[in-house]
Amino acid sequence: MSHDPKKPKSKWEDVQETAAEEELAGEAAEAELVDEQADIDISTDDYSDAEDMPPHEMQQKLGELQEELAKHKDMVLRAKAEVDNMHRISKKEVADAHKFGLKKFTIELLPILDTLERAIEVEVPEGDAAMQTMYQGVEMTLQMFRDACNKHGLETMDPVGEKFDPAYHEAISMQEDPNAEPNTVLMVVQKGYILNERVIRPAKVIISRNS
Repeated sequence: MSHDPKKPKSKWEDVQETAAEEELAGEAAEAELVDEQADIDISTDDYSDAEDMPPHEMQQKLGELQEELAKHKDMVLRAKAEVDNMHRISKKEVADAHKFGLKKFTIELLPILDTLERAIEVEVPEGDAAMQTMYQGVEMTLQMFRDACNKHGLETMDPVGEKFDPAYHEAISMQEDPNAEPNTVLMVVQKGYILNERVIRPAKVIISRNS
């Protein structure tokens, strides 16, 4: 992938380069494993004349060979584990980049979404055809906007009637309500949003309290 040196690299480009570097490192490690196996095969040739050795010397050579094989086997297993770990980390970074690469951009779009939602809350006079047409256009635009956001993993939080959860909600006020359990969301002042199961904006709410 080419990159204009005059432009700063994006986080996604950094992740792609890191993944490519780790993939090359993995291939190099696998090639090294092949070389290690070749070294083991060569080292066994050094004992091809073992039939002419006395029994005690043959036993000693056999012990040395077993130690060498055990050492190389341990090195191979460690190198394989390191390569597998590098591949796993690389795949996770790429997956996270896909999921959350649009986080900053999405957060900047939320005020526009808020404005469109407030626009369709305005009552339009029944006899005003021009306003009715404009209202329908805004409503259609809002629906298209929502569909596009949902397609990329954006979910809306409108938790009226739910139990207050500080991980998802931000309480800005408390009110007494005899018909509600304590710490229940009575009103949503501003909707919250979740992007791919991660909260990017908590819902601003008013909750009930004990009387």
